[in-house]
Amino acid sequence: MAKPETFSSGGATLADTLRHALRADIVAGRLAPGAPLRTSKLCQLYGCSLAPLREALASLTATGLVIAESQRGFRVAPVSAADWRDIMARRGELEPQALRASLLSAGDEWEGEVVRCHHQFALISRRAAAGAALIGEEWEARHRALHLALIGGCGSGWLLRICGLLYDHADRYRRLALLQPRRLKALTAEEDAIVAAALRRDAAQACTLLEAHIAGTRDAVLAASRLWAPEIRDEHAA
Repeated sequence: MAKPETFSSGGATLADTLRHALRADIVAGRLAPGAPLRTSKLCQLYGCSLAPLREALASLTATGLVIAESQRGFRVAPVSAADWRDIMARRGELEPQALRASLLSAGDEWEGEVVRCHHQFALISRRAAAGAALIGEEWEARHRALHLALIGGCGSGWLLRICGLLYDHADRYRRLALLQPRRLKALTAEEDAIVAAALRRDAAQACTLLEAHIAGTRDAVLAASRLWAPEIRDEHAA
């Protein structure tokens, strides 16, 4: 489990650091979909008192990762085929829109951040492909950073927040599905192509590639669903 102190920063409250720790454990699947979030157990797990924990859980209900149930406390949001398709449909609409806006106003600062994030992602992806690193927290963090860097120049704080939230939900499904190595290798090649098109300022090509990348992940999770969600497996086979 993530420890709250891992996420501490200047000025952050204990509720803030607990929220980050809980979010990390939910997205990584360490807190399972649909699982009850019993406050007594969580207080022990995170070494905290009840008040900041309840504040953190309440704040996570706004993200959809936690559900509050009347008289029953909190639980981790469940997963379903319909929810997964909805998440990826919204990503397929909004991320290309944000990328196009980024490319229209892209400057040196945006390009520098994209190049930096792509380099960091490429390094860990190569190590993972060679068996020298695992697809773990660091890979996930660099993958997320690259996606957010690409759309970071869109000029809309709301669009960035919504895309970030959708990415978190998609990340949870993708990790639960335990995608096969061949998909992860393809994913890395797709990211390379998206970045190359973006750096050329070829908005049409970059957005087309991003849409295909999102669709590929959607389909790969559905195909891998036998590992964790019979509902999706049965729908995919139908």
